[in-house]
Amino acid sequence: MTIIERDSLKKRNQKIYTHSVAWGNPYKNPPNNLPRVLFTFESLEHRPDKIRGRKIDKILERLKSQGIYGYYQCFDCDTINTIKWSEEAKQRVRVSRLKKRLTKSFGFPLFWMEELQKQISSKPAHYGVVNLNS
Repeated sequence: MTIIERDSLKKRNQKIYTHSVAWGNPYKNPPNNLPRVLFTFESLEHRPDKIRGRKIDKILERLKSQGIYGYYQCFDCDTINTIKWSEEAKQRVRVSRLKKRLTKSFGFPLFWMEELQKQISSKPAHYGVVNLNS
């Protein structure tokens, strides 16, 4: 069974799918002191590969043949955002969004440029050093 290293994922918003055989009733414990989760694995694909899919099916069939009902095939999706923004990039985006908001509300550049300077000077750590000529 391969374990997915979450730090090694390169794509933005990479999805990790978890497939498992787990006890379905949250209010009762499984019979015969069995664990709540019998089998689990992580995959980068929505559908499990044939070998693991067959293993899940065999586990469920074996439990049903023994008269143990209540275990189900479970599926979960986890999205991981792997891109970390630098502080300068965050500040650039904040300033550009502030400019968009001010142009919508004021319209003319003479009016919103003064408000832009006030907003940036009120929170210099949030917006960083800004060149207003660009």
